Amino acid sequence: MNSVTRIVLMGSVAIVLFDTIGSVAALVLKFDYPSLSPISFAIYAVIGYLTARGSIFKYGVLGAAVVAFVDATIGWAISWAIGPGRLPGGQPAVVLLLVGVAVVTATGAFFAFVGAGLAALLKRQAAA
Repeated sequence: MNSVTRIVLMGSVAIVLFDTIGSVAALVLKFDYPSLSPISFAIYAVIGYLTARGSIFKYGVLGAAVVAFVDATIGWAISWAIGPGRLPGGQPAVVLLLVGVAVVTATGAFFAFVGAGLAALLKRQAAA
C-alpha cells in the first residue's frame, strides 16, 4: 500500500471516529453538533497537507476530498443513527442528501487545497 492510500485510509478512519465521538459528545454534553465543523475542516486540511507532502499537490486535494466524501456519507449516517445528524422534519429527500454530499466533498477539497498548498510551498522552500 502506498503512502497516499495509507493517509487517505487513516484520514477516513479518523473522520468516522470523530463523527462518532462528536455525535455522542453532542448528546451527552448537549451542544450543537454542527459546531464541530471547524475540526472536520482542519482534518481535511491536514490530510491534504500530509498527502501532498509525500506525493504531489493534486493527490493532496483528491485524497482529502475522498475523506470529506467519507465524512458526508458514512460519517453522516453514523451521526444520523446516533441522533445529532438528523435533520428537522425527518428523513431528507434524495436530492438533499446528494447536495449535502457534494457540498461537504467540495468543502473538503477547498480545505485540502489549503493544506496541499502549504505542503507544496514548504517543499519549494526546502528545495531552494
